[in-house]
Amino acid sequence: MANDVKRIVEDSAAAGVRKIQKNAEDVRAVIEDIHSDQVEAIADVKTRVGELYEEDNRVSKRKLPTALRVFGILAVVVGLFTIPVDVFSILILSQAIRDTDFAAMYEITVSTQALILYAVNAFVDLVQTVLFMVLGIRLARNKRRGAARLSQTLIGVAVASMVIEMMTEGLGWNVAYAFGVLLFLIVMYTVLDPTLREERILQRKLKALEDKADQEEGMLGRDKTGEGYLKLDFFNIFWLFVIASVIGLIFESAVCPFLNNRIENRTGMLWGPFSPIYGIGAVLMVIPLNKFYDKDPFIIFFISALIGGAFEFLVSWFFQFAFGISSWDYSTEPFNIDGRTDLFHMVCWGALGLIFIKFVVPKVLELINRIPWNWRYAVTTICATFMIVNAGMTLMSFECWYSRMAGVPIDTPVAEFFDEHYDDEFMHHHFATMSIDPDRATRS
Repeated sequence: MANDVKRIVEDSAAAGVRKIQKNAEDVRAVIEDIHSDQVEAIADVKTRVGELYEEDNRVSKRKLPTALRVFGILAVVVGLFTIPVDVFSILILSQAIRDTDFAAMYEITVSTQALILYAVNAFVDLVQTVLFMVLGIRLARNKRRGAARLSQTLIGVAVASMVIEMMTEGLGWNVAYAFGVLLFLIVMYTVLDPTLREERILQRKLKALEDKADQEEGMLGRDKTGEGYLKLDFFNIFWLFVIASVIGLIFESAVCPFLNNRIENRTGMLWGPFSPIYGIGAVLMVIPLNKFYDKDPFIIFFISALIGGAFEFLVSWFFQFAFGISSWDYSTEPFNIDGRTDLFHMVCWGALGLIFIKFVVPKVLELINRIPWNWRYAVTTICATFMIVNAGMTLMSFECWYSRMAGVPIDTPVAEFFDEHYDDEFMHHHFATMSIDPDRATRS
């Protein structure tokens, strides 16, 4: 009897195991079929893209429009006259930095810091001029691909030039001109890129298929090469910036009442709960530390401290030079650097960077990848547009605030708009940690 019962139990168990194995095999087969379909779809798109690249090589040999080639020649000619001016400006400013008597002889009365900034501005202008000349030569010689790559480099230089112009001259026609140059370069890059419209469509389709496959594998947003933790694309970087801006604001708003014995509005933008210094700081940390995410925590801490301290110093410098704004002053703290950063806050940046890289980034990646893969591009585009407009409006509100404090007449529609909607009282309340004094700014 016992043997019969034992045999029945063994047979039932064996049948259960076989059933489980069969179910597992069925599930595996379904998964393999789905994966196989995705692999085939991706391979098909890649083949079509490859075919288009061959066509692309033929397109790249076509002559550029005459207008672009004429522009290239003009860029070279203008550069030949501009380079000596830029070089002379750099030499004069460099000598004025070294010799105060020389500065007095030429009636240069600005501070040494301002002279350094003007010299940097002249150097950036020189680099931009040289690159434009090289671009002109490539356009004249019908080098589409080389011109397209150089246009991409010039976009970065144009952004740097625009920031420096803002620091030296404020928001005016100079910045508008720099922004116009930036837009021109973006358009030129698009025009010069010989990639066909169909190829772009297929590339987007391929990216969507790969994102869907990565999402199902739990690898969406990860660096599959193993060289880093994150895939450093626009999507990941943008959402890291946004989330870090919000988290940073929440953190600072929670901590400051204990440090300052009062509740303050710690926001850094005109609209929304964002503190961009934390967002930009997080991005600046993630980019170099992406490959060190699994390394010694001390290395992450040290690099984060250096990046955070340098960034804090530059932000303080920028706002003082551009708008006469001061958000913090550590001049009374030990081991400070020009009152713009100090050892204690660098240690804080190091600790925050370590926590962010080790613990927050994986959770943020998990969070942002909950955005449906077929919505992510539309949602990201809308949010990125909002943040760009928000940043532009914030900078213009600072410029108008500066102008009012400096006694500049309100005689433009833009100034009237900001005076009506974002007056001094609003700015003092909204940016409670900021104090503004036009005399602190250094503008020509």
